[in-house]
Amino acid sequence: MATNKNWMIVFTDNDDDMMLVGDDPWQEFCAMVRKIFIYTKEEVQKMDSSTLNPKNEDCLDMKENVKETKGS
Repeated sequence: MATNKNWMIVFTDNDDDMMLVGDDPWQEFCAMVRKIFIYTKEEVQKMDSSTLNPKNEDCLDMKENVKETKGS
């Protein structure tokens, strides 16, 4: 199955913080996730930092890569 890199998965947690899906252990993720959204890279790029709260460095890198890809 080919992976499509045009989509990003974002979720809201117990505090209504919106974050990119990262490397959370499955049980921890299941305990905190409230809603799951699938956005295009362009939609994620348009979100400001106060809307999207990456939980870890990988998520920060993913958001930066979206910006770099759009600029290419």
